[in-house]
Amino acid sequence: MSKPLPWSYSALSKFSTCPHQFYETRILNNFKDEPGEAALWGTFVHKCIEDAVRDGAPMPDNTKKYGPQVWSSINGLAGAMPEKKLAINTKMEPCEWKDRWCGSISDILKVRGVEADVIDWKLGKIKPSTQLKLNALMVFYNYPEVERVNTRFAWLQFGTNSDDVHTRDQIPELWKSFEKDLTQYAQAFRTDTWQKRPSGLCNGWCPCDTCPNWRPKK
Repeated sequence: MSKPLPWSYSALSKFSTCPHQFYETRILNNFKDEPGEAALWGTFVHKCIEDAVRDGAPMPDNTKKYGPQVWSSINGLAGAMPEKKLAINTKMEPCEWKDRWCGSISDILKVRGVEADVIDWKLGKIKPSTQLKLNALMVFYNYPEVERVNTRFAWLQFGTNSDDVHTRDQIPELWKSFEKDLTQYAQAFRTDTWQKRPSGLCNGWCPCDTCPNWRPKK
């Protein structure tokens, strides 16, 4: 098997959920993972916020209710970079997106000298996630002057935030959050072995309907 594909938090999460589905949808492209209604709505809201921050475009009426939380989180537009891509290569050096080993996209990134702010807009259920740990790592590698990254999940549907702080000396600890999944990810490519991992997604939610674990929706 060829070397592992570049990875992100979402790619690694998809692989961790079911390596076989990842193989069928991301490598062989035998199936397309169509977004559901909730995912489409989330994409729309993200684009509306991006346009508002970057271009000053007015937010549509059906998204205006999120405005106060958005502007409060950003705390002024100065330095706010929406949909900011950051990447590193296998030598842990900053690189272009097309040359990445690993990368992240921050919904909002603000760099303020030795501090940086990363914000991710969420419209689904409130649940724990290591996503912003990876974003913080990408900031540390791409901005060597940054010593502290303040991260925030802004749960727009509920009007609440989940904040955390990461410092440069925590880089080894942050990597440990991904160590197990990354080891399995690399091994799957090396051995060309893609485990079928049953879950609730097998009940008609997974597009891979040729898998023996697949069942139609009830």
